[in-house]
Amino acid sequence: MSQLSMYGIDGVEFMKAYLNGFDYTIDDITVNGDTAEAQITLTCKSYTGYQKALEEAVTKITENPDELAGMSNEDINKKIGEIVTGSLDNVELKPTEPITITYTKVNDVWEPASSTSGDISAALMTN
Repeated sequence: MSQLSMYGIDGVEFMKAYLNGFDYTIDDITVNGDTAEAQITLTCKSYTGYQKALEEAVTKITENPDELAGMSNEDINKKIGEIVTGSLDNVELKPTEPITITYTKVNDVWEPASSTSGDISAALMTN
């Protein structure tokens, strides 16, 4: 996210826009003693949809090189930032494939497996 700043993009604001409309459902829970599995489906902006919108925006601007010809590097970076953030605007919300999160009960507290963050990130980035 910090690399986005060179394009005039606030990483936190970018993620807020990307996660706008985020939701989830708990599809199933299975408990077996001190372990449990929760199957969930996330709903968020389609990452593949975002990539497609970004490609279309880049194609549009590169089809007209005269628009970039007289711009400074700073102005070009700002334009890139506008393209990146603008590409999020009309991306559809789409459910992910269901993911399973494993929990272990420790001292009467259910704790998610250490892989949970990676599993959720993978589901968001392949949506």
